[in-house]
Amino acid sequence: MESPAFSLGPERHLITKVPLLIPRLKQDRDRLGGGWGSISASWGSGQIERRRITRSQYVEDMLFLLYPELKKPLRECRLLDLGSGLGTNAIPAAKIVRSVFGIDTNAPHVNRAREWAEREGLDNVTFRVGSATDLDLGPFDIVLCDYLLEHVEDPNSLISVIARHLEPHGAYFLSTNNKWWPLEGHYGLPIPLISWLPRAWANRYVRLMRFGTEYSVYPISWNRLEELLERNELTWSLKPPTRPYTAAQKVGKRLVQISPAFWKIANVFQVVGRRKESAK
Repeated sequence: MESPAFSLGPERHLITKVPLLIPRLKQDRDRLGGGWGSISASWGSGQIERRRITRSQYVEDMLFLLYPELKKPLRECRLLDLGSGLGTNAIPAAKIVRSVFGIDTNAPHVNRAREWAEREGLDNVTFRVGSATDLDLGPFDIVLCDYLLEHVEDPNSLISVIARHLEPHGAYFLSTNNKWWPLEGHYGLPIPLISWLPRAWANRYVRLMRFGTEYSVYPISWNRLEELLERNELTWSLKPPTRPYTAAQKVGKRLVQISPAFWKIANVFQVVGRRKESAK
């Protein structure tokens, strides 16, 4: 049985079709849904538990968004997590997929991620200190690039890594900040309009606000991101959050369902896709 790739309302969607076997879908849904209860027991209680459960639900949502692009069960998938940080995506994902490889430039974060994996008794997740843009490991079934692109000065260097590390029928998930969103949230307090300014002026703005010496964030416009995805022969489909947690997310999701034009001013781009047939 065949089903078209996942899309929402008037959004642009992929024209390729992906076989979705109903028994496999049900099995993976059970696998995704059944793991979270046991996770909370090992995390403790209170705010930390709630935050980590919310994060696990976010990972679950990512996997469901890219699921229609896959041609094998999640339990058989090898996953690459670019910019893995403290392991907040990699550890929950390792409970679902076959194996996870995470890479991050921050050595203390990588060490904490390794300690967390050890506490969870996971032997199918590996973390390495290094730059994602220098990676050359061969293909994976799933590539996650979650809020990393805006920290890379040359976005094509990272998108080319995504394309290079995808199996022919693998899938990627990319999320990043929109250059034209009016508030910059990377400094704890929102800074209005800084991403709209030339880099030299933005650096002065940061120094004036005493947040540092330079504006080291590189949000991207949708036109530029689409151009880079096309250049690297990646299909794309914009996806609103599956489970919006804030009023702004709920309003934003409704707006892009009404008209895809609202993606131009969205706070965040969430993109799912795979390699084009011509690139396989």
